[in-house]
Amino acid sequence: MDLQSLAKAFTATQVIKNTPAQVKTILPQPTVSKYNNVLDAPPPLRFNFVKSRNFKDQWLLTYDAEMPSAYTRSVIPADINKYFWEHVKANTEPKDLKYLEIFHTYDKQVQLRFLVDKWVADNFHSSGQFHVPATLEWRYPFDIPRIVFVNAQAVAVDLVKYIEDAFLDHVKKHKNILFNDHWRFLKAITPDMFDFHLDRAHMKMRASLKFTVILGSLALYTALYNKSSFTQKQFDTLKTKVSKVSDVTRLDKFLKDYK
Repeated sequence: MDLQSLAKAFTATQVIKNTPAQVKTILPQPTVSKYNNVLDAPPPLRFNFVKSRNFKDQWLLTYDAEMPSAYTRSVIPADINKYFWEHVKANTEPKDLKYLEIFHTYDKQVQLRFLVDKWVADNFHSSGQFHVPATLEWRYPFDIPRIVFVNAQAVAVDLVKYIEDAFLDHVKKHKNILFNDHWRFLKAITPDMFDFHLDRAHMKMRASLKFTVILGSLALYTALYNKSSFTQKQFDTLKTKVSKVSDVTRLDKFLKDYK
């Protein structure tokens, strides 16, 4: 539209005839940029994995939030969390979400926490199955959240150790899951008598009696054949000391003392 036509359209008589909608079509419309930097609705964000590690007994996955290049305003943590949780849901199984939570968000970084205590409690709440010669085995029904073990490839050994330690803490509170008829030769059952091993490939946790505990038990059985040379009190003391043996050096010393 040339200037003459525009002036004619805005004469007093013309303005009266024009409706607001018609006036809007006459006026040139402003150009709207892709982002207006008003956080009415935050733009989609992308997240880049940075690292996975055990930090002060918390297994954390750290991500950087990547902003669209045309967007310059800072995004508040609530908006980062909103889009990050969508990213988490897209990169793991729905059943995994109960074992994950956003731990901390700052600047343009966000950390995801693996709720290992809840995962262990859901998986291990009954006694394990006995396997010869001296092992209990649990098959866990709920796998490690996919987003956790996929991003822990570089530190897989650390993740396994972290879960084994969490299982040890669990059995210290729930010793009944270590009880088994095959341990009747032991006076008492404590978690310290076992070595714990996570078999990620077969989704199993194993608790094996330590070699020194087995040797100590053999020493006790040997003493049974010579029980007549012990008073009941001495024999009970022997049983107690054997159950506390924790390494080969101490066991050797213990056996020499009873020669």
